[in-house]
Amino acid sequence: MTKMMSMNTFKLSFFLTLLFLSIQLKAKNIGIDISYAQFMDAQDEGYLEIYFALAGSSIDFKQTSTKKYQGGVEITAAIKQDSTFIKADKFLLRSPELNDTMSFAEAYINQVRFPLSKGTYTLVLDIKDINDPAETYHIEEEFTLELGGTEPTTSDLLFLDSYTPAKEGSVFAKSGYDLVPMVSSGSYYFNEAVSTLSFYIELYNTSDALGDEQPYLVKYYLQNASTNEILNKFASFSKKTSNKVEPLLASFNIEKLKTGNYNLVVEALNREGESIIKKSAFFYRKNTTQKLDFQDLENTDITGTFADLIGGIDSLYLFTRFLFPISTDAERNYQKSLLAERDLKKMKQYFYVFWSQRNDYDPQTEWENYRQRVREVNSLYDSGLRPGYMTDRGRVSLVHGKPSLVEQRKFEPGLPPYEIWRYDQLTSRYLDVVNQSNKIFVFAEFNISSNEYELIHSNAIGELNDRRWKVTLGGGAVKSDDLDENANGSFDDWGSRINNNVLIQNSGEGR
Repeated sequence: MTKMMSMNTFKLSFFLTLLFLSIQLKAKNIGIDISYAQFMDAQDEGYLEIYFALAGSSIDFKQTSTKKYQGGVEITAAIKQDSTFIKADKFLLRSPELNDTMSFAEAYINQVRFPLSKGTYTLVLDIKDINDPAETYHIEEEFTLELGGTEPTTSDLLFLDSYTPAKEGSVFAKSGYDLVPMVSSGSYYFNEAVSTLSFYIELYNTSDALGDEQPYLVKYYLQNASTNEILNKFASFSKKTSNKVEPLLASFNIEKLKTGNYNLVVEALNREGESIIKKSAFFYRKNTTQKLDFQDLENTDITGTFADLIGGIDSLYLFTRFLFPISTDAERNYQKSLLAERDLKKMKQYFYVFWSQRNDYDPQTEWENYRQRVREVNSLYDSGLRPGYMTDRGRVSLVHGKPSLVEQRKFEPGLPPYEIWRYDQLTSRYLDVVNQSNKIFVFAEFNISSNEYELIHSNAIGELNDRRWKVTLGGGAVKSDDLDENANGSFDDWGSRINNNVLIQNSGEGR
């Protein structure tokens, strides 16, 4: 990598590198997300902010002299240009003293700032667990600072975890507020528990484009990332006056924002309505709490359509159940009500609308292709207890398609049969899911010879994530007095490949 333009590119690269190193070191994997943003000051000088979010569940906690628990990492962040170090900072990112283990899952956040001129640099990071000095990482990554000068431009868009009036001496203080950033190891993700999207951006040198103290308009809005449609319900504006530095702190209520991929866009317009500056940032929204409105179903004319020709209630009943794996929670709840009511006309109307929403041009072909996939997973994954489409492997296959690679391990010493699926690119034709790279799914057959494989772990967003999945797979065969329950080590003694699995290493998955 020779250039680092976006926060996401750097964060993902760092995170994968960290996990890869931890596998080589057979370490427990410190869970730390790192991202950065570029800003300028009133003197047209650029600077870099680096954000760190440490997962408390990923570090060692030890009792202090007060009989409480504390953990953390020591971080040295340095900037070098060519072979010369020009900036450095060293700090501890650690938890407060905790009374019990229930608080270990919290994240601890910090940031550092480095004033820099335009140019190419190398960021050097050394990270060490304060309770386990052997747990160390050394990372070097090249980046380019783009800001600095007098041309009209903006800072990076900063998604915020929270903002409050600035406290004296706070490292998060900016423009009169303490701005605590969201720190992500990939695409920014807002689940249904998040009802507010807050962000911060700075606009620079608008006076050079418009003249001194000239009025202009800043529009900010959400945009469908797939269709580029502007969502007018999530749009606002602010009147500004041209200046050297103009901050914008704003929020959207996204309680009713549906699941999907979106862009947050900020745009400055002159008096003629012409765009002079534009900045955007991608994020993914998952919202399963939105109620669907099916009141217009009874007005849907399905005469002569494929849904009208399906046949009797038994066929519609079964086909509606086929939809469960690729439906949202709201859709699935409505489908269950249809099955209970057993109204043939309503079921046909709904079935037609469901597939029209997936493919308005040719819903019949969309359904027929999916039905063929259901036949395939029923043949492969039927367990006798459940048809294939209702099993965990069937669901994942129907939602995401066939995996890129599959490793089947049926005869590992001391372990039940298990499978590891890897997706080079994880997408879905039927559900709005964030696009992800190199994701794995681990399935285990605890009831031997049943063909009933249970999903025990995945590193994909929204799926079951079990940090101790190797212990779960081994049925508790691996024991540890460490609060982190490191699940490495013993499997190698049994001849197991679980710690040296190529699919896991290539996915960047270290636990």
